[in-house]
Amino acid sequence: MGTPAPLLAPIHPITTSGVAVDRPQSTGTVDLVDEQSSIPLLDADRRQLRAVRSQRIAYLARDPGRSLTPTMRIGAAIAERLPPSVDRGARAAAVSKLFEAVGLPGDEDFTRCYPFALSGGQAQCVAFARALAASGWNSRSVELIE
Repeated sequence: MGTPAPLLAPIHPITTSGVAVDRPQSTGTVDLVDEQSSIPLLDADRRQLRAVRSQRIAYLARDPGRSLTPTMRIGAAIAERLPPSVDRGARAAAVSKLFEAVGLPGDEDFTRCYPFALSGGQAQCVAFARALAASGWNSRSVELIE
């Protein structure tokens, strides 16, 4: 299965020894749609893509267990991705809600686990929770994961 990353970045002509190679032609559309707007990603300029990448699209590693820092507890890994607007006191509750939203236990014992203690499926759910924390989450985001 290929990666959609080339669709999210503008494709520039490749030059080899000063000779420009034709740019591949893209057909179809790739739109990012939510309640507020619809952004055609293939036609977006750099400014629009930068805003989308930093606020509404999150990277999910193919091997989620390796994307987690082995010396950081999984709750802390999620908490560091929460927006700065979430105050320190509400972070634990937000992490717990995120874990429950992706089907993991939200209790303190689980959030204090290290990545090596997770099964492959649990590590994948933690990666989903981390992506949701970074990009803002709601019930629609969880429906897309399921």
